[in-house]
Amino acid sequence: MGPVLRDLLAKIFVPDPAQRITVDDIKEHRLFKDYDWTVTMAERFQNSTAPYIPEEAVFNEEANRCSEEEAVPIKPKNLLAALMGNPAA
Repeated sequence: MGPVLRDLLAKIFVPDPAQRITVDDIKEHRLFKDYDWTVTMAERFQNSTAPYIPEEAVFNEEANRCSEEEAVPIKPKNLLAALMGNPAA
């Protein structure tokens, strides 16, 4: 964490609300010096694309765990189990 972010967080997480930084002061903090607050989020991302779009869907791939077993389609009960390498859970 850099010193500029650390400075902002130290001003935000103050127990006394009277001493805490305001939203307007947060917007003027040097962390946001290059940020244009007049542009809405909808306008900011209206014409943007994802940083990476895979050529094929990769979430349906199956791992060949044992080459000696007969290939049986594996249908994970949930996505987390599939991601954690336990498709039969």
